[in-house]
Amino acid sequence: MLNNLSWGDYLAAIGLLLAIYYTGILALYFRSEIKRMLSPRLRPSPADEPAGPSPDEAFEGLETIAKEISSILERAGKEASKTVLLSELKASLASYGGLRIPAYKAAVFNHIIHQAREICGVGISAEELEG
Repeated sequence: MLNNLSWGDYLAAIGLLLAIYYTGILALYFRSEIKRMLSPRLRPSPADEPAGPSPDEAFEGLETIAKEISSILERAGKEASKTVLLSELKASLASYGGLRIPAYKAAVFNHIIHQAREICGVGISAEELEG
């Protein structure tokens, strides 16, 4: 009986079975995503999306803002006062939209806190940077 099957028939049957199997796996694990893609009324409207830069744009600006912060702190040096330093840092951070993303905000604040202590000898807290 197996002599009547060709390799082409065998491979076609295996391909069909694999396609059915993986379709079932995708349906099982990604059910909600598939429903969202297939239902037009469940798609988020542009008004529902958060305002601000995309994570990719924010990541690209992360290196720029880190360099800018380091240059501010190096210019200020050891004789920098905390109030002047905070005002310059806040002015610099105002142009960076990535602070809306919590992970980037934490990274930037940690960078400022560490660099201010290392370069200027000034202790700055995250609360002072936010306020």
